Amino acid sequence: MSRTKSPPDSFHTACILHLIQIYVPVSGVSNQLIPTLLHDPAVRVEYRRGVALSWNRWISTGDGLTSTIFVVEDEPDVRELLRVTLEGDGHVVKTAQNGVAAKRIIENLKPDLILLDVGMPGIDGFELARRIRETSAVPIIFVTAAVAEADQLRGFGVGGNDYIVKPFSLAVLRARVREQLKTSRPQMTETITLGNVQINTADRIVQCNGVTLELTSYEYRLLELLGSRVGKLVRKSEILNKIWDDEYADPHVIENTLYRLRAKLAASGANRDLITTHRGMGFRANRR
Repeated sequence: MSRTKSPPDSFHTACILHLIQIYVPVSGVSNQLIPTLLHDPAVRVEYRRGVALSWNRWISTGDGLTSTIFVVEDEPDVRELLRVTLEGDGHVVKTAQNGVAAKRIIENLKPDLILLDVGMPGIDGFELARRIRETSAVPIIFVTAAVAEADQLRGFGVGGNDYIVKPFSLAVLRARVREQLKTSRPQMTETITLGNVQINTADRIVQCNGVTLELTSYEYRLLELLGSRVGKLVRKSEILNKIWDDEYADPHVIENTLYRLRAKLAASGANRDLITTHRGMGFRANRR
């Protein structure tokens, strides 16, 4: 395969990240993949002695919202691309492969936003949107190959808030997701204070002694979850479910993420007991 100086497209990078996350242990990421990943400015790889230790997208501090997004898409590659991309922005992403499965899930999920394909077997996207609108005002963005003007008008007619035609730009999709989330609910600024550490949950910025920390998405989400329950024990099972969705999570993923988070906090001057481990039970953030 010939080498090229141009970075790989976002779809290629997202799929690489997804495959590594599922199939390769953290300590076994091939060094040959590191240059490929580093072509994407949104991706960072932490490595020591030539072996990659972790990979993730840095959180985008300008997004301002962490939400639950429901992706309904029958093409596996597109579904995984959307999942990886949106999780890279810090969102919790749930997926369904068709309208029938989506109808069952959405009754209990109550997402903040739905990305909806049109051409699916069983219940198509237009019909599913119509049924959703009978009980919910959740924003719906159609992401579909149906390019005809009549299809787009029908999408808005059944209650869609936006319409994106495949193939699409990830940058544009992410921008439209952010806009729909901001429009659908007011952005509220909340600051969680843990000693000399401040967590701005609206802008998703963490500062210690006035210095902004560069955290990965998972590191930030772990700190925010523990900080939102300051002084209370948060069990490991709850953390896995809320942050990693428990599907592909390694049993030690919390400890590995917490190790790196503690190192960054300590380097910035945070109290070493800011987050305590209660063996066999869970973890606790302390306001000291």
